[in-house]
Amino acid sequence: MAENDEPTIDVPKKSPIKVIKKPDTVKYHDKLSTKPAPHPEGYDFFWMLADVYLVDKKYEEGYFIESYQVDTFEEGNEVVLEVDIPLYIRTHPNLDINSLQLLFCNTNNKEWKPISHKRIVEGTTSVIVTIPNPWIKDPPLGWGGNLPQSAVID
Repeated sequence: MAENDEPTIDVPKKSPIKVIKKPDTVKYHDKLSTKPAPHPEGYDFFWMLADVYLVDKKYEEGYFIESYQVDTFEEGNEVVLEVDIPLYIRTHPNLDINSLQLLFCNTNNKEWKPISHKRIVEGTTSVIVTIPNPWIKDPPLGWGGNLPQSAVID
């Protein structure tokens, strides 16, 4: 077989998002975003991570059917995620690491909203977050950040 005729294998990339806690009735799934989303206002940089699906387990095959996606989590049944900060973001030469913020897009009105997490400092490789309540159906999730103040020209 010639080199060009060899079969290729698509190896999926490891997700930068890990589930720490979720209700037993909910299945978690994420995938690279295919939806257009606007650049978040107020951020110089933006890196998309994934669309986040939380699906009622009795409808596992219906990941992409909006009515089967879960959008509220009662107290005690929160969804907690660990979200990696990929190396290419952490080491970006023009990023003020202190400005890095995890964001999700409300696809109804195209507004990006921050998700609460501890302040990110040099050396931080991931954050633990609790999904905001209510959760917007399968929103894009990503990191936004800014140039250091010293690089901003008035």
